[in-house]
Amino acid sequence: MAALQLSKAPKLCIVSGAAGWKEEEQQLLWVGGANVVYRIHGADVPLPAWLSGKLLRLRKEKPFVRPTSEQLVSFNTHFRPLFDPSQTVEQAQVHLDQAVLAACNDQLRKLEHSGKRQKRRDDHLADAEHFGLLITDMTPSSGREFAIELKPKWLLQSPNAPVEAVRCRTCALRARRNAMAHAEVEVHAQQAVCPLSLVEGDETERRSAVERIVRHRYHKLEHNPDVADRQFVTDRLAEFFRTEGLAILKELRRHQQSLDPDGILSCAGEPDERFLRAMTLRDCTLFIKIHLTNNGLEARLGDLDLKMAEKGKVAKWRKIERSLLDEGWYTAEDTGGQAEVGCFLRRKQDSRRQRN
Repeated sequence: MAALQLSKAPKLCIVSGAAGWKEEEQQLLWVGGANVVYRIHGADVPLPAWLSGKLLRLRKEKPFVRPTSEQLVSFNTHFRPLFDPSQTVEQAQVHLDQAVLAACNDQLRKLEHSGKRQKRRDDHLADAEHFGLLITDMTPSSGREFAIELKPKWLLQSPNAPVEAVRCRTCALRARRNAMAHAEVEVHAQQAVCPLSLVEGDETERRSAVERIVRHRYHKLEHNPDVADRQFVTDRLAEFFRTEGLAILKELRRHQQSLDPDGILSCAGEPDERFLRAMTLRDCTLFIKIHLTNNGLEARLGDLDLKMAEKGKVAKWRKIERSLLDEGWYTAEDTGGQAEVGCFLRRKQDSRRQRN
């Protein structure tokens, strides 16, 4: 992570007027398709309370990215009321001195020119934007914290899937992409977890899913993690998905179903806002942070920016769903109807047949 040294410190002014501003150093954490996220460090003094435990999210200059104020209104209107406040990544609007944007854009350009930024090139922050979002910091703050980002995806079958499906929506799309990309994605696909395992499976099923999640996460770490820590993380995460985590996923699934009971192929024209909310909930992230010293765990849903039905987006969703149907990915025609054991839906059907 590259640190950005500012010759002239920018000002961050909280919209509510609390706390004032301090000189800060911005540290680039993540560059996404729509936003860039920074960690804020106090230059010489501790951060004020309103900045402690927060990251700064700035929007890119993209036609499909709403202004920050609209993003916050959308979150507060469409998603915050659906969950307990402790279950979502908090968002608070801050006023930006233009020096913040200028310095951060300069950093992005320098990283690109140096060759250190290979992905998402030619992007920059919105120069006309006057606000940023302070969001809950769900990254590990020390070596004794372990963080996982999990995409729950579709927590129930697509309304458009055939009754004879042996793959869920997530696993069907994963199989199609894996086949299209061949060996390049195959190793990753083997590590993937069927989301139904966590929300519909019994304790043994959930435990197996958790072990795969942790194994994949540890495999990606640069250092060699302690075996005892890995076992602790697995046990703590399994407990979480037996209790609070299961409750979060079931609530997420309930909203996915109620907001889109019919599916994209049942919508002749442009989808309404409820469908866009459902698609947002199918692409959100569950951020989990485990404290290895005190057994603490914090989990919050993030990436809750309302999907936009911009040009080509709805057509793409329809095309994907139609391809999964017509090409036989739901029914696993690529394997002669024998879906890979990674999909919980197939294992569930096999279990029913054995009982009968």
